[in-house]
Amino acid sequence: MRNKRLIILFSILLSVTVIVIFGSIIFSVSIVTTSGHNIDVYNEGRDLSEQIIEAANLNGRSIFLLNDEQIIAEIEEAVPQIQVTYIQRLFPNRVLIRFVKMYNYFRVTRGDNTYSLRSNGRITDINDVTDRNFIDLIAHTSNAAFNVGDYMFNRTTSEFLMEVAASLEKLGVGESAASNLIEFVNIVYSHNNVYIGMRGGGIIRILYARENFLEKLQLGLSVFVAGSHARGYVVTSTDVHAFVSSPGDYMVLRNRLTQI
Repeated sequence: MRNKRLIILFSILLSVTVIVIFGSIIFSVSIVTTSGHNIDVYNEGRDLSEQIIEAANLNGRSIFLLNDEQIIAEIEEAVPQIQVTYIQRLFPNRVLIRFVKMYNYFRVTRGDNTYSLRSNGRITDINDVTDRNFIDLIAHTSNAAFNVGDYMFNRTTSEFLMEVAASLEKLGVGESAASNLIEFVNIVYSHNNVYIGMRGGGIIRILYARENFLEKLQLGLSVFVAGSHARGYVVTSTDVHAFVSSPGDYMVLRNRLTQI
């Protein structure tokens, strides 16, 4: 009887061991792929994809034991020009990492320092931002000392900046084209009252900017891109106002709206 019990116990332990070993093999990550929201992974994004996969270092790890927060932090530390939006487990052994590329749209001047920011508000350079045009961002920041790699704003503001950049991209106005078209964006008066200064002269005021921002931005930009506007206010909708000004009038408005 005792031998029979030992045999049964041994059989159970052996079965559990086999299941654990088999499961660890089956559910070990062996395929890692990426998907870029605003970039062609098979063209421009090929190098980014390889960097992301290398930074994630997921091969051989159990798909059940992955810590998304830690993985995202490690990837974004190694590849600062992207932001991971989602890590998707595709059982039994595949992981898909979704990301967006962050472009250098904005510049913030604070005291004696000038910071260039990616579209998620992350600092990429300090006092080395003269190689091309940037969109000057007028916004309140904390009094903390910022370093390269820091996020300058809170999550709500960072998300709004990403929406601004994404809307410009959807309208076909990429990184350099946007900064050649737009001089500044003022969000001092909250995200619900945004002022956009155009390099050609003129101001767009967008009310309730957190709602349907893409459509409102398109309406405002259409006044200036069309090139057939007269000076004065052009009300394109209840929430979108465009002021087409003379150079002198524009500088008065600009100086007022670029001071915090």
